[in-house]
Order: sequence, then C-alpha cells, then structure tokens
Amino acid sequence: MIIIFLSFILFASVTLVHKTLLYTLSPGLLVSVRSLIAGCILIAFNQFLIKKKINHIKIPINKILFIAGCIIFFPGLLKAYSLTYLRASQTAFLESFDPFITAIYAYLICNEPLSNRQIQGII
Repeated sequence: MIIIFLSFILFASVTLVHKTLLYTLSPGLLVSVRSLIAGCILIAFNQFLIKKKINHIKIPINKILFIAGCIIFFPGLLKAYSLTYLRASQTAFLESFDPFITAIYAYLICNEPLSNRQIQGII
C-alpha cells in the first residue's frame, strides 16, 4: 500500500518539475530532450543489463516510429503545452487518463486485446 502512495507522490512531483522547467524551456524542446534521454536510458538498459538484441523485432521501423510518436511524443507535447496554461493539479488529473489512452492505441494499432485483469488494473 505504501508503494502505491509513493508512486502517486512521484507522479505528482514529476508534474511539478515539468511545470518549473517550462518557465525556461519551450514545450517542444522539453519533450524532445526528455524523450531522447528516456530512449537512451532504455537502449542502454536493454544492451547492458538484459543483453537482448533488438534485431528480433519483426515490426517495420516506420510503424514503431509512428507508435512512438502517437504514444509518447504527441501526448507529451500536448501535456507540456497544457502545463503552460493550466494549473499543475488540472494537468495531473488529465495525466491520469494515460493508461486508458495507451490501451486504446495498443488495441487499434497492434490488435492487442486486453484481459479482464488488465482492464481491472487500468481502472
């Protein structure tokens, strides 16, 4: 139970840090740098800790980039713009819809069905 509260505190603090960074950076630059750093961390994690090669992915790269743009970049950019005009509490409320939107993208783009347990976890 304490882990759930800590995760909500972490998510709220990230929203406040983004709000603070938007006073000095443009929303496009903030999202681009954040996505680039996150991608580098994920690739390094995959290469050094998991040691699994990425060559086994059979999805074309243009589809992967489209999915990444739809799921990561464009919503992040819209959230960054919303943070410049909305209060942090309003933006945090809107960010709570991320699991629903990600599940819809997974179903529409990759035909990924959701089990009952996954639906319960989203709710």
